[in-house]
Amino acid sequence: RRKLLYLQMVGVIVNGFSWTVVLDILEVHKPRYVILENVANLKGHDNGNTWETISNKLNDLGYSVKDEIISPHQFGIPQHRKRIYIV
Repeated sequence: RRKLLYLQMVGVIVNGFSWTVVLDILEVHKPRYVILENVANLKGHDNGNTWETISNKLNDLGYSVKDEIISPHQFGIPQHRKRIYIV
């Protein structure tokens, strides 16, 4: 059976603590798949350094990282709210 762990992170850019907790959880539980969601600007925060650090740590934990910025309006939902999804 495949494990799927979904974590919604709040305040990751403000203090960075949330990512530390998320990475600790992933290291302990080692789910096969992970879906993470955050603000669209995550990749550009701190000139891309935040994203590079997070992506590298996920790779170090054995995950192949793929990301995409999408918004509900792309699926016919009348709301514009871009978010980054990391699988």
